[in-house]
Amino acid sequence: METVIKTVITAVLAGILILILKQSRPEYALPVQIAAVIVIFAACAESIMTLFESITDFLPSSAEQSGLIKVIFKVTVIAVVSKIGAEICKDSGGNALGFAVETAGCVMIIIACLPLFSLLAEIISGLLKG
Repeated sequence: METVIKTVITAVLAGILILILKQSRPEYALPVQIAAVIVIFAACAESIMTLFESITDFLPSSAEQSGLIKVIFKVTVIAVVSKIGAEICKDSGGNALGFAVETAGCVMIIIACLPLFSLLAEIISGLLKG
């Protein structure tokens, strides 16, 4: 709960600062926005690690051996980073660039999931054989 409050306060203060900067010194608005995102992620790093440790404990050991945890982590990081990057591009007026970042993120997620698709194909093949 404390992390959420800190995150919201940081985001609100950064948002106010960015609005002020856009009027007086617009060239500083984007770097401040990026810095705020980094600070918020740094504040949430411990919670993120706790989440993935919980997922690891929850899933059976066979899921860990098959690389499922690694894929879940990769997909989550790709999704979050590409979404933030796309939103920053859109905020700075680059809607097409933001869309390109989102599309690239989707492609990278599919690529990261390829080991799961091959694992699923093996399981289905084993079931069909018998």
